[in-house]
Amino acid sequence: MAEVIIDTSVLIGYTRGDGSCRAIIDPSGPGRRRVTHAVCEAELLAGARDSRDLRLLVDFVAGFRVLIPTPSGLRESIMLLRAHGLRSGVDWHDCLVAATAKRLGAAVATMNVKHFACFRGLRVARVG
Repeated sequence: MAEVIIDTSVLIGYTRGDGSCRAIIDPSGPGRRRVTHAVCEAELLAGARDSRDLRLLVDFVAGFRVLIPTPSGLRESIMLLRAHGLRSGVDWHDCLVAATAKRLGAAVATMNVKHFACFRGLRVARVG
């Protein structure tokens, strides 16, 4: 099964009980792995409302394989930001996820397809 990186929008949707996000995240078959990106983990944790919420989010993310950008991936993300930031309105977080997904040949599962539509060759799985 091809790897799918779960974007922040899907992580947040899951924590809010969105059924379409649960269908993507809940491992319900052989070989299904939960994978996200370090930048998505950081965005999720940054939204914690209090220490209890933070603990719940930390426990939630502990069930994922968290991808860490490589030095060349960081460089690629900057190139993507130069190419698409002004024209498409994508931010660096999206560029980091896109660079990692492209390097791995992985898709990105997101509720915000427009954040990733500008990246040529990137497979995007619409959620919701």
